[in-house]
Amino acid sequence: RGCSPATSDREQSAEISAESKLLGVLFRHTTTLGMRIHRNILRAALKRRFMEVQLPFRDDIREGKVDVKISSFKNGEVVSVKAEFDQCKIISEECGIPLKKVSSLAERLAWDEIDYMY
Repeated sequence: RGCSPATSDREQSAEISAESKLLGVLFRHTTTLGMRIHRNILRAALKRRFMEVQLPFRDDIREGKVDVKISSFKNGEVVSVKAEFDQCKIISEECGIPLKKVSSLAERLAWDEIDYMY
């Protein structure tokens, strides 16, 4: 079992322990007889930042404000926007508005602001 020089013995031991626990759960609770394990796989990720948008709904906790996660390429091109679920849920429940409507409006307002900036 190889590891990168930056990985300490303690970190490697914790990874093995977590892996063993997960494999135990999968073997006990599914019908699988085997699993492929890939280690040291590189991960590509978009840049992320948050933008706060103001919705026309007034709740007591969030005051109609929702954080929206903006994902983009390194060159700044925005790929997606996603409203924070828990914040939308609070507004939805307090104002009696469908969750889907709250989140889609928050995302639309974020896109409008992004389009205005570029």
